[in-house]
Amino acid sequence: MAAQACTPWAHCAQALLCTRSACPFLVFPNRALDGASDEISRTRHALFVAKDVLLELRRGKESILSATYRLSFTAGSSHVAVSRQLAAHYLNQFDWNATYAACVEENWLQSRTANSSRRIASELIARLKELSRLELTILKDGPSEAAQLILWLAICRHYALIADFTAEVVRERFLVGDSTPLTLADFDLFYERKSALHPELSKVSPATRGKIRQKTFQFLQEAALLDSHRRVVPLMVPADLLARIPTSELAYLTVFVRGGV
Repeated sequence: MAAQACTPWAHCAQALLCTRSACPFLVFPNRALDGASDEISRTRHALFVAKDVLLELRRGKESILSATYRLSFTAGSSHVAVSRQLAAHYLNQFDWNATYAACVEENWLQSRTANSSRRIASELIARLKELSRLELTILKDGPSEAAQLILWLAICRHYALIADFTAEVVRERFLVGDSTPLTLADFDLFYERKSALHPELSKVSPATRGKIRQKTFQFLQEAALLDSHRRVVPLMVPADLLARIPTSELAYLTVFVRGGV
């Protein structure tokens, strides 16, 4: 008997069922709940998880339940200048191994130890591998604002946690015109929701979780999406550059786009 095609709604239901063992608070017991507030809280949490599943499906993530977030961005920062240097070297030789070796041997990162240089260089190159040759050329030769934007797209492509926080929290606040600063609690609520679908988030230590939060805000500020007070900042993106950005990635930017994206 041929297997039936799995619809997004089936994925959604499966995700909620599969979180039962890890997150029993998402499944309603047969017995009466202790109070109406508990029921409301559990219902809201389950709906948020269902919404997250559908958001990930909409963005084309094929394996929601097995996909894991990369959390290695806790080391370093955007490193715009060095990233431009890496892009230039690669576009001259088209050899990432040679680019990595040059970065480490010549200590482009000005690291105190070789281990630190190797670790950060590997992370930066992994981000740049997310870019096309045209995007790498813009990163290398474009004005600083364009280079910063291209690098931000590379970061969002490589680190889905940062991309999801930007699309679901930062951009939503921008679209409704909320000028109040983002708080640590805003990130913590987002993190708790995502933990239901991504158990790797629950396994990190409190110190690492704090580092993840700190670095997420730092990346957003370095990309000029947040100011120093964590208020959302509208981006000024040239029309020709905006036209080159895939529609699915416009959610990572604080810009108004015709068509309601």
